[in-house]
This record gives sequence, structure tokens and C-alpha cells, in this order.
Amino acid sequence: MTHCNSRYDISLVILAAGLGKRFGGEKQLATVGQGGKPLMYYSAMDAREAGIRKLVLIVNSIIEPVIRQSFLPMLPGDLEVSLQIQETDDLPVGCSTVPRQKPWGTGHALWCARGAVDAACIVMNADDYYGPGAVGCLAAHLECSDDWAMVSYALESTLSGFGAVNRGLCQLEDGFLLGVKECLAIKQDHDGISGSLDGRPVTLEPDKPVSMNIWAFDRRVFNRLEKGLTKFIGSAGINSGAEYYLPTQVMSDIESGEAHVRVFPSREAWHGITYREDLARIGDIFGARD
Repeated sequence: MTHCNSRYDISLVILAAGLGKRFGGEKQLATVGQGGKPLMYYSAMDAREAGIRKLVLIVNSIIEPVIRQSFLPMLPGDLEVSLQIQETDDLPVGCSTVPRQKPWGTGHALWCARGAVDAACIVMNADDYYGPGAVGCLAAHLECSDDWAMVSYALESTLSGFGAVNRGLCQLEDGFLLGVKECLAIKQDHDGISGSLDGRPVTLEPDKPVSMNIWAFDRRVFNRLEKGLTKFIGSAGINSGAEYYLPTQVMSDIESGEAHVRVFPSREAWHGITYREDLARIGDIFGARD
């Protein structure tokens, strides 16, 4: 039986706890445009425009004070905001670990939101901007379906002119996701788009759909994350530097039949921050938008 979600019950979860090593700093707080606001501000405003009033920010303990002092005052008062710190020792019961500075990954980041999400949620990265249509599309989907969902983007529209990137290439069937394969070191030159897939060089089509880590889930996702995280830590070892990624868990649930993921191709532009040089380009696009 399909459970209907009111848009006022849907939460927008923004993953903002990354360390930004390639960027060289806390890129989730980097400001763009003349308005001097970070990308996640515009994502929050898009969600608000789509009727969502609950915002959950997953942050690390280092930036949490800055988020409270500098970012939260930017937001309108009708948004219900919850800050959740991604603590490395916040793990399912029975998981043993040792002190670790590196975050456990995006799957663990969403797990840390479990106490703040009442119903369904839309999940996205803080350092990516997906366009207003993406949030609205996923919110409409959650109003009438229990299936999970994601928005895909054409590969060509997700590349950086300042260095190679990694992207998840999507395999689709009848509008549903069958799998995502990580393609590394993707770059574009006069010969086209190339990358490395399973250790082999490949040429890629510009319109190949890719996942940019924007998802829609119901609360079942937290049960799946609990089981997946427990298994991951048990197999990876408590001293491992490996990370538990959200797309990896989604693929596992698709393969086991636990989840169906509807894919909505976006016709909007995606903008993201991988390198510091990306800021100027994105700033020109956003201009004086408030």
C-alpha cells in the first residue's frame, strides 16, 4: 500500500560534513555570487519554494559553530532546522570501533540524520547545486510513491574545466535504476570525454546519465543503513580508512530486491564545487541572486 507524504512532513537532508581535501578547505561554506551565500543556501530555498519546511544539516564538529553563527541566520524563520553532527562513534549497537578523524562516508552521514527525519526525505550534497526542478520533482514523487528515487544528469553537464572528476554512470531500465558504476578520472578534451572504468580507459558519451547523489527515500532507508553499516564495519575493520557510501547501499538494496529506485532525468544544469577554481565560474552563473 502506498503511503502518501505531505510536503510539510518531507525533510531536506543536506550532507555537509565532508573535509574538502581536494578543494583545500570547507567547501560547503564557500560562498558564490554577489549575494555571498553558499550553494546549500540556494538548495534550501529551492526546497522551501517546493513546499518543504524541514531542513536537516549533517555537519562535522569543526564547522558546527560556524554554521550556527554564519549560515543559520541567512535562512527564513519558517524553516525548521536541525543540526546533526556526524560523529565517528555514532554507530549501530554492537559495532566496535576506535577513534578516527576521517568521516565514515555519505551512508553513515545519512544514518546520523535518523533522529531528525520524521517521514520521507530528500538527500543531497552541500557542495552541489541541482536546480529548483530537482527538489520539486522528488517532492512530488514522494507525495504519491513508496519507491525510492533519484535525479540523473547528463555527464557532459557535470564536468569541471579545472581537473578530472569521478562520476557514477547509471544503468537504467524502464525508468528505474539497475546499477551505478564508478568511473574515475573523467575529463573532456578535443577528442571527447574519457575516463577509467574498472581499470580500463573508456570513451564516454556526453549524454550518459550520471548520479550526482541527490535521492528521495522513505524511512525504510534507516533500517537498511543500519544493517549495511554494521556489515561494512565488520568487514572493513575498525582501523580501516574505507568509507561507507550511500550509493553503495542503494545498489545493494536494488540487487537484493529491497528497493526500487525511480530515475528522473534533469534538463537543468548541475553546478558543483570540486576545485577552488570552480567558485569563480559558479559565481558568474549565480550573479546577484539572493
